[in-house]
Amino acid sequence: MQCSKTPGELALLLEETTLITGNLVRSRSAGSLTLLPDEKLLNRAEAIASVRSLGEGRSSWRS
Repeated sequence: MQCSKTPGELALLLEETTLITGNLVRSRSAGSLTLLPDEKLLNRAEAIASVRSLGEGRSSWRS
């Protein structure tokens, strides 16, 4: 994942259904996700693009 506060942050996809990320992607309540605050990101637009690329081609994920 790119442009987080931690260089080289990883994301793992298990069995095409479970995504485990570092602290770039977080949840404050069940059913919703958010990113780190802007001041913690190197580049918000690139961070969003990096997260979106993780889901490309994954039509089985719930939205």
